[in-house]
Amino acid sequence: MPSDRTSNDSSSTGDSSILSDRSGASDDRVATVGTAETIASQSNCGEPMVGDCSVSPANADAGLTSSGEAVPGPAIADQAPSDNDAGNAAPPSKFAKAFSFAQTVGFAFGIVALQMGQGILLARLLGPVGRGEYATTVLYVQMLLYIGLFGGVEVICRYAADRTVETIKLRRAAMWLGLTTGVVTTGLVVLCNVIALPDEKAYLMSLGCLCAFSVIGQHVMLIMTAVDRGAGDFSKYNVRRFVSAAAFPALLLVAAFVTDVTLNLACVLFVIASAISMAACVIGLPKLATGNSEPPVKQLLKESRPYGVSMLATDLSERLDCCS
Repeated sequence: MPSDRTSNDSSSTGDSSILSDRSGASDDRVATVGTAETIASQSNCGEPMVGDCSVSPANADAGLTSSGEAVPGPAIADQAPSDNDAGNAAPPSKFAKAFSFAQTVGFAFGIVALQMGQGILLARLLGPVGRGEYATTVLYVQMLLYIGLFGGVEVICRYAADRTVETIKLRRAAMWLGLTTGVVTTGLVVLCNVIALPDEKAYLMSLGCLCAFSVIGQHVMLIMTAVDRGAGDFSKYNVRRFVSAAAFPALLLVAAFVTDVTLNLACVLFVIASAISMAACVIGLPKLATGNSEPPVKQLLKESRPYGVSMLATDLSERLDCCS
């Protein structure tokens, strides 16, 4: 029996020695691994190799470093937008301003020259009597043209300068506003030709009513070009105004080479010229009749009321001053 106890003790002693050897080996292995990791980290993260410790782009996007620790990813979405993204355009240079000013002045003188040439051409083609009759047919057109705008040019110009409305939608709104004021003013011109022409000029009533339809095209042109003027796009503004001013004398010149220009033909060409001026403004506008327009015409008419009253008072005062 003592021998059995001795053998058991020896076996337990052997087992304990084996366990101690295993634990020692594992401790040595842990120490070895720790030492290897420490050496690797020191070799990779030492001062000569600082760049190796940086976060890789792929792991940075995932919010992980190379050591596996979670860190916040870069706040790309919170970065401040650039000036171009915010829509802050650079202000025009001094040269651009000077060029725009010179261009506008040049086109203004060109339009005046066209109007002077138009008057001379009409007098040559129609003669003194025909020129006087033509003046009678367009009398109420010229008298009510700017009064009938009812301040539409000013209110559209203000919206374009504020840039609170998309330009395409504002151009459509300007077109509908021009059509509205043009139709109303055309009716007034027709009424004036019917009831206000002198008896000796009553035979010109039909031609006066025909010329009244030119108001629609002229109103659309004047109000739509206010978008360009308010937005500061003077290149388009000048070109469209020049095309509108040149349409009628150009048609007269073409007609003079083809046939004899009579009063009836001159009135027809006058209406066609107004349609050309309107076309110069609406060409290139997408979804002309079906697209959205903003602001509504009713709102524009309400806001333009003070400008319209001011225009009416100014025009009447000037005409009364001329009569006196």
